Amino acid sequence: MVFNKILFATQISSQVPCPSDGQSVTVRLPFSNLYENPHEERRLCMDEFPNFLLRSSTNTTHTDHYKQLLRLTSQRQERLNQLLQSINTCRQNLQDQIDEVKKQQVNLESAPLIPTLQLVVEMQNTELADIQCVNRRLTIEYSVIKAEIAHLSSRPLFEAKFLLEKFRNAKTLSHNAECRVQTLIQSNERLKEDLTAIKAQLEENDLRQTSFLRFNLRIHQLRQFECKARGLYQEQCELITKKTDELNSAVDELNFMSQLWANERQLKSHTNLQLKQKLTKMEAQKRSKKAKCKEMLNNDSSLLRSSIIQ
Repeated sequence: MVFNKILFATQISSQVPCPSDGQSVTVRLPFSNLYENPHEERRLCMDEFPNFLLRSSTNTTHTDHYKQLLRLTSQRQERLNQLLQSINTCRQNLQDQIDEVKKQQVNLESAPLIPTLQLVVEMQNTELADIQCVNRRLTIEYSVIKAEIAHLSSRPLFEAKFLLEKFRNAKTLSHNAECRVQTLIQSNERLKEDLTAIKAQLEENDLRQTSFLRFNLRIHQLRQFECKARGLYQEQCELITKKTDELNSAVDELNFMSQLWANERQLKSHTNLQLKQKLTKMEAQKRSKKAKCKEMLNNDSSLLRSSIIQ
């Protein structure tokens, strides 16, 4: 998150040529973020400030602007807190899913392994090959016995019965071999089905492991985002404290300047009153002197007239 830069004016350059009542003062306020023209000048009349305090809209607009900026930063901090809460919930959900995958993996570890099944299949294949060889040998013997019976038809009946029993035994053995071959074929088909099922299960396990790794990667990314958000939150808190301190220093400086201006105005008013009192005293002394001079002149003129008359 990127916050807008908060611009604070920490210096106020003003020229106050010690004006009297009714004179104007030129004050330059370099707040470029509050006025369209950064070099805008305002002409303030001294009659507008009875207590020599700034009643203009500059101070209130500055404070309102700073309050709005502080409200915006507080709202962004709340959004960051909500983002942290959502990250924590996502992390908890991913941890639950990882626990479920681990449980399923533990259950799958008890299944038979592929190498043992492959060994069983190979053993049964070798047994099937042996049985097929025995079946071929028995068929060859069966053909040989048939040939002997055909060629030795002139032998005694005992040999014929013996060969007949041997033939029957060979026939039963061949039938048993055929049944064994059928059972081995069925078992091979079942083992093939089991192998396909186990392969599918292993593919599912691989997919689960990949998803587990993805979840771990996502958790790591979320932790990185959380660390970045906390760092940004701390930076913004430090920036807010710094800017509030600058604002307080600017307000203190304005109050100090206003107090200085008020003290100067009071001093000027006091000096003006003293000067007026002195002027009134001097005018009264002049009037009294003029009256005394007139009386003396009148007395002198009266004396001269009396002397002339005599």
